[in-house]
Amino acid sequence: MPEDTIVAPASALVSQAVGIVRISGSKSFDFVKDIIFPEKLPEPGSFSYRKIIDFETKNILDTGIVLVFKNPHSFTGEDSVEIQVHGSPIVLNRITELLVKKGARYADPGEFSYRAFVNGKSTISELELGNVITNAKSFSETKGITKSIDRIRKSLTELVTELEAAISYPNYTDFNETVFNDKLSNLVKMVKSLLESSTIPGLPQVVLAGPPNAGKSTLFNHLLGFERTVVSDKAGTTRDYVKAIININDREVEIVDGPGLDIDNPDSGQDLVKTLISTSDLVLWMDPEENPVNINNNHLFIKSKSEGQTDTSNNWIEVSVKEKIGVDRLKEALIKSLPKHEFITTKRQYNILTSLMDAVTRANNSTEFDIKAFELNSALKMVSELDGINCPTETLKNIFGSFCIGK
Repeated sequence: MPEDTIVAPASALVSQAVGIVRISGSKSFDFVKDIIFPEKLPEPGSFSYRKIIDFETKNILDTGIVLVFKNPHSFTGEDSVEIQVHGSPIVLNRITELLVKKGARYADPGEFSYRAFVNGKSTISELELGNVITNAKSFSETKGITKSIDRIRKSLTELVTELEAAISYPNYTDFNETVFNDKLSNLVKMVKSLLESSTIPGLPQVVLAGPPNAGKSTLFNHLLGFERTVVSDKAGTTRDYVKAIININDREVEIVDGPGLDIDNPDSGQDLVKTLISTSDLVLWMDPEENPVNINNNHLFIKSKSEGQTDTSNNWIEVSVKEKIGVDRLKEALIKSLPKHEFITTKRQYNILTSLMDAVTRANNSTEFDIKAFELNSALKMVSELDGINCPTETLKNIFGSFCIGK
């Protein structure tokens, strides 16, 4: 357990109504008592109104709320105090400076969270989720992957134990290969389900695609509310992609307007739009002629430039910005078609989950016990990277070093 006491602003250093300074460590109570009046701290688990005193100038720096947490009942699991004052960066920095002069140390990025992990207050995945939520641009009903990791770890541990016992002591175990393989198949399904239900935080990306001069830029400008891209009757006007964040039916999405796909005249722009189509969350394929096309991604078909007088198949949504036809229906369909991810993951977690999926799949496909054991043990190490149990110290420092200073 760390011996020194750390301090940092726990809220952003911007002008706001309320700002917070957090201090954690064995000397927290002593240091804070020297900068408040009255000097008596509130009882642990409670808060009181106090004047904040600049002991160098003897002036009242500010007034605010002092909250006291006695170990282990705090975020970090240590003695901790939070001082809530007016959200002036000057005030927050001065309070921090005063506590440093009393003997505290400026916290490193993510150090409060690191101490919470070391003291058993939270897992890495829970702390990463909190950091993601702190930086989120929009709200969605999401949750972290901690419980799923626990289930995967339990299943993996059981499989590794059974398999290694069968390898080392084949004459003394009642190993049932069929039952084992069924359990392994279920594990693969479990990891696959978690991976497919996870998303790296960020706004969903919607790509407008289709043949040249299909009306993509017209729709893009309409959704945006002003002319951002050039609209022309001449095919191929758009040579690069343009993107913007747009609020559609109370949900923020990133709309991308890319070059038209012209099969007869391939160029670099064609590769660009193909990449956009393959990596987006949703493709709006626009074509006034309703020509059939195969899109290997989540998509909606849009019959653009419609005059509202033609029959169209159920697979195509008729839209005309000029005639004000079908735009509201398109917006509703767009929101409904966006993927609904249940779990928030960081890029680090997502990459590990992908490698974990590869490992358990290789184990499941192999008929050799030694290969199965190797892949399953590799997968178990990856789970340790996800939740931090038995994770190397340097890896932990890299993870928490990406957090905010006051986290």
